[in-house]
Amino acid sequence: MKTKKGIIIVLSLILLFSCCSVAAKSVPAGTSAVAAAQKAPEKSRVLAARFLNMLNHNYAYDEDFKTEEALVNAAAASLRNYADADGFIPADLTAAYVRNFYGVAVEDFSVINTGFEQREGYVYLIPRGYTVYKHTFVSLTLNEDGTYTVVTRVQETDHDSAAFFATAETLFVPDAQSEFGYHIVRSVFQNDLMSM
Repeated sequence: MKTKKGIIIVLSLILLFSCCSVAAKSVPAGTSAVAAAQKAPEKSRVLAARFLNMLNHNYAYDEDFKTEEALVNAAAASLRNYADADGFIPADLTAAYVRNFYGVAVEDFSVINTGFEQREGYVYLIPRGYTVYKHTFVSLTLNEDGTYTVVTRVQETDHDSAAFFATAETLFVPDAQSEFGYHIVRSVFQNDLMSM
């Protein structure tokens, strides 16, 4: 009788330890799965905020990505507060911006804006009215190659304060060498800008 009772207690203890062991192992796994699921939306929010910040400082769209000169002028628009009284921005500052923001290394600034004033070591800020682009987040898609496609609603306000609206699609490429962590390789309007 005592032997039977002892066997039952031992078996009960073994069963209890087995259940506790399984429960202990499953809790961390479940917890980490939940934590991973919670981190995914948080990462998307952080990326969306980073991409929106970049887009709201971007002046290159559509065909601008085809020439270094257009990208340099887009960078100059972003850096216009650094222009001196004569409208010149340091070329090294502009080159760093173009490299970090667009992933393009500009080697020769003497071929940029040749129809305007030139000063060695500087980029001339073309005098004109500047349009302001205000992006609102719509969607973020991680592509198979590790790039991100971001769709935004854009309000374009020109120097005359007229407002136009469109949808833009922008491609961001990861770049460990960029201060932004990414660079923009394409940003296109999906429909014509319409006044509202």
